[in-house]
Amino acid sequence: DRRKGTGRFGAAIFPLIGHYPYLNFTGDDHATSAEKMRALLAFQDRWLGQIVNLLERQNQLQRTIIVVTADHGPRTPYEEPEPPSGLIDDRTFHVPLLIYVPQALDHTEVIHWNTSHIDIPPTILDLLGIEQGRSYEQGGAIWDSRLKDRMLFFFANHYLGADGYGQRDRYFMWNRTTDSVYTSNETMRFSPEDLVTGGSDGHKRVTRTIQDIV
Repeated sequence: DRRKGTGRFGAAIFPLIGHYPYLNFTGDDHATSAEKMRALLAFQDRWLGQIVNLLERQNQLQRTIIVVTADHGPRTPYEEPEPPSGLIDDRTFHVPLLIYVPQALDHTEVIHWNTSHIDIPPTILDLLGIEQGRSYEQGGAIWDSRLKDRMLFFFANHYLGADGYGQRDRYFMWNRTTDSVYTSNETMRFSPEDLVTGGSDGHKRVTRTIQDIV
């Protein structure tokens, strides 16, 4: 509110230029999909560099919070040579998340538990010291270690044919087409060895948990 002399403001930039259908910035009509994507990343990186340079010239970089993330990972053969079919995995849901907070940290801190996009607003509001109007927010600040005990859902039935969730370094997946349930420890990569017996208590628990949240 500039009337109060704080001069705070926020801006959100969603460059769909890095989303499908992908433009070709390589100058080569025969470039591979990987080459096109690297060129797109370089293009967006230059955009980010322009913003950072502008903030630096205005002596505002050290007073600015910058968040860089993505909406999802690869989901098609164009993006991933062997995309998951009837499965979900960390390639689809694990996206970059970098939060630049120069006034709070002078070094990099790595978060070792799963976070979600719903955790970004609470994180920023905490960093800004804003307490008003937060009774109904979802998520939590990414440094809150209680997040590692949270049940985090991964919905992709409409696109990949499966839904799942994770909690305390364990992951569960339900392929609704085949009614197959999988469980995996520590990593969201499922294989036939992770298949749960149909009709078992484990099978019922996973399907019921996903059905309940849906």
